[in-house]
Amino acid sequence: METSLLLHRLYGQALNNCPGKTAVVCGNKSCTYGELEQTSELYARALRSIGIGRSDLVGIFCSNRIEFVWLYLACFRIGAVAVPISAFSRAPEIVHDVEHSGLRVFLFSHDLEAEVRGLRKAVPALREVLVIDGPACETGESWQALVGRAAALPPTDDSDVRESDPAVVMYTSGSTSRPKGVTHTHGTLYRAASSRCATLHHNSRTVALSAGQLSHAAAVGIAFIPMLMACGTSVFLPLWWDAAAFCNAIEGHGVTDSWMLPAQAIEFTLHPQAQTTRYDSLEFCQAGGDVITRDLQERFRKITGRELRPSLGMTECFAYMTVPPSEPPRRGALGKPFVGVEIRLVDPDGREVPPGTPGEISVRSGAVMVGYWNDPETTATVIVDGWLRTGDIARRDEDGYYCFIGRIKDMIVRGGGNVGPGEVEDALCEHPAVSRCGVIGVPDGQGSETVQAFVVLSRDAETKPTVQELAWFVEGKLSARKIPEFWTFVDELPLTGMGKVDRKALRPLVERLRASTVRLALS
Repeated sequence: METSLLLHRLYGQALNNCPGKTAVVCGNKSCTYGELEQTSELYARALRSIGIGRSDLVGIFCSNRIEFVWLYLACFRIGAVAVPISAFSRAPEIVHDVEHSGLRVFLFSHDLEAEVRGLRKAVPALREVLVIDGPACETGESWQALVGRAAALPPTDDSDVRESDPAVVMYTSGSTSRPKGVTHTHGTLYRAASSRCATLHHNSRTVALSAGQLSHAAAVGIAFIPMLMACGTSVFLPLWWDAAAFCNAIEGHGVTDSWMLPAQAIEFTLHPQAQTTRYDSLEFCQAGGDVITRDLQERFRKITGRELRPSLGMTECFAYMTVPPSEPPRRGALGKPFVGVEIRLVDPDGREVPPGTPGEISVRSGAVMVGYWNDPETTATVIVDGWLRTGDIARRDEDGYYCFIGRIKDMIVRGGGNVGPGEVEDALCEHPAVSRCGVIGVPDGQGSETVQAFVVLSRDAETKPTVQELAWFVEGKLSARKIPEFWTFVDELPLTGMGKVDRKALRPLVERLRASTVRLALS
């Protein structure tokens, strides 16, 4: 029987040795390991009482509430599949996720009720809609009333649950197509947590703070499940990012490890409370989801006395690369693979490229998803011979560090060759006066593209560089065809929900800001 990697058994050691220890903190609420066990069992009974069992899908639409983690574990206990839906989702996106996944039960919190009022009508096949917190309302029945009756029911039984069973289906943002349901099993989630714990040396004294949503892979794979394995404590902010709350969490819970998006890290470094917060407990800090600029790293180090390290990952395989705790970050490098992760760089035909040559990152590990839900065709295009094709382009240096160049879909074709926008952005962001930038390709009408840079200057810059000065600065770092021809200074850049520069949203700005754009004559 496959039971060794079942997720609801991860915290057995903590349950036996320290049941009174805090396991999870969500905003101003928390629960111990003993309470985690007791309440998730009640939740599992409640799900079973409405006919939910192995392989049934359960939708969860709420902010970072303690009920979220109880629902995750309740699903795991009975072999049901949790389908977390981003709290930022709007009604049409929710309808898509519910219909595509084939949900039987949908749970939501009162604060997000406006987005699900028409869900029953839009998806007639949906059997149950339940409000997680509080009494029944027009939109859904009361989940808490169901849980109250569950205490009288017999205990749940996990004898038919397998580590190869799906545990979660996480829908991606769908920036280039309709969202896809990334499917992870008990086994892949377990191995992702094991890899992270081994790489970052997590243990029972680790307190991991994630600024992400519990509906996203980052929060689940970086803090929640690894901390259960390590007998540590995971800490989550309320739904909306707040730099002051982040500071309070570090001090209030003795955070040892933190993770946030680069956009959040920027806001954090600019917040007055960051200057007065005590960072005595803080040991390891990561940011992921976008490029970390030198300016941001320096400001973060000045404020906290700690290094801000990059983290690279995706929902399909969780975090797979970082600069390990034992090594100092190096400029422009993403880091090295996590323990148990294999990485190779390949050309468009899937052949491994020579050392020093840019190639697409392919990942192989026990944490790679089993596929996209109900989409074998797309799955076959990204998982080839056991390797996950990430769509990210990188180069490996002689010391084994990987340097990010860009996304395949964002590559700029210029002068018969490819230009990675990430590589240009990295070079520009090394200038002390540049806070952030976004680079895209603009068609030149002759079958090629020109390089357009949008630049945000640092508020702390003593002098504002000219376009020519910035071009001179990157000239020694980039080949001539990679130097931007068009330059536009902006106060801010459009960002995706994950805090990345939204290159798609930059395109309409090309014409809108044409009058303020400087064209540089290139030789």
